[in-house]
Amino acid sequence: MNNRDDQRGRVAGLTLLAIVIIFVLLAWSDEFAVARWALLLVDFWLLALLLVPTLLLQPVLLGRRDWGLLRWWTAGAVLVLALDAAAPSDLPTISWLVLGEWLAYVVALAILFAATVGASPWRVVTHKGREADPAGWRRFLPGLPLLIGTYAAFVGSSLWFVLDVAAVRTVGEAVELASREGLTGPINDLCVGAVRPEYFAQVGQVIALLLVAVGLERRFFERLLKEPVPRALTMFTVSLLCVGEAMAISALPSPNEGCGNVLSVRHEYTAFVLTLLACFIALATLVWALVAVLPTSADRPSDIPDEADH
Repeated sequence: MNNRDDQRGRVAGLTLLAIVIIFVLLAWSDEFAVARWALLLVDFWLLALLLVPTLLLQPVLLGRRDWGLLRWWTAGAVLVLALDAAAPSDLPTISWLVLGEWLAYVVALAILFAATVGASPWRVVTHKGREADPAGWRRFLPGLPLLIGTYAAFVGSSLWFVLDVAAVRTVGEAVELASREGLTGPINDLCVGAVRPEYFAQVGQVIALLLVAVGLERRFFERLLKEPVPRALTMFTVSLLCVGEAMAISALPSPNEGCGNVLSVRHEYTAFVLTLLACFIALATLVWALVAVLPTSADRPSDIPDEADH
């Protein structure tokens, strides 16, 4: 029993490492890379790091090395690097090209995630495939809210740049605006951030209510803690919701208007993106909790095959 518990803990730890690499480091690596070549280099090494838990998880989750899944993993990695190389520079606009670019990146992350947790990307998108591999589908399914939330955060990051065009954060920018537009009146009144404080107040309440609704009233997270891969996804999801709530609260004390009272660019951007991420993850999880029927432990096989099954 202890050996099996140790193995479950190891699987959960490796899965959590893979989730952090995919949904934190890879998804947002462009926030830290200042040049295209640097982004390609960073993502290449992140993918190399992700390969380690992928290879370690396969023998435990599947009982064997699955070269078909590794080919899928390679396809996802190549797609990530290709999008890094071909993506246009950030522009303060929302267009079909931007939406399509973010969607393609989320698809690449989904392929990587599915292959990492031992689920065929092709099978999880077809009804027959899900019936043929219920264990793989069960491992992949809790990651769907993360993928939906990540796409919403990607779009939100582009939206923030559109909103930030009209932001005035310093006295110097306010003086320049008054001179350019011929405005009169107190200069301090011209300073304003890109996001109204009411947004943070409302989204903070939404995240908290959804977390309570899903976690307590539906007892949804409790049911996902029984197997190592869903357990790791649940730990990461709850952590993101808590971080999103904390960022919403951190932005509330500032009126975000008036020179000297406007949130910094980095603070406002991070709070806006993380709250959107948390809100859409919680919404997607709530919808799933309402419509999905999770089989009981007695009706489904273990996430980790027994030695006899190998």
